[in-house]
Amino acid sequence: ASIYGAELELQSSPGNWDLMLGLSYLDSTLEDVQEPGGDFTGGAIKDRDMVMSPTISMNALARYNFELFGGSAAVQVDGTYNDEQFLDTFNSPAFKEDAYAMANVRASWSSASDQWTTTIFVENVTDEEYRPYAFDLTGLLGMTQEVWSRPRWAGITRTMTNMRIA
Repeated sequence: ASIYGAELELQSSPGNWDLMLGLSYLDSTLEDVQEPGGDFTGGAIKDRDMVMSPTISMNALARYNFELFGGSAAVQVDGTYNDEQFLDTFNSPAFKEDAYAMANVRASWSSASDQWTTTIFVENVTDEEYRPYAFDLTGLLGMTQEVWSRPRWAGITRTMTNMRIA
């Protein structure tokens, strides 16, 4: 295999803000992959893109922190982007995953003692559908297995920490 890449991460916290940005570039090639088929020696030998290796990946986060009701609160937006990628070694069209972006939102409040925290969140706000991975089991079991992203997901959590048990 040959793998080249670069990654850049930026973080800043001006005032009540936390800002983060990540960007990566990846050029990865799996060399001399023998394709299935052909006679008993197999199919053609070709170079292929490495599995689950998008060329461009990005992530970002913006969080605003402030005081509220004697405690601390925050609102946050974050997201990720992944370029198109293959989910199998042979780069089969059926296992090519298109580029996708996903975003999440979150609001939280913690008591002054940090003993109680309440969080309201929505993950995958745009209800993006993508496959994080898939398996080609046709040669072994005559089937494929695909794992799909979690759909839009919302919830509320309430946690207590520093609880003393006598």
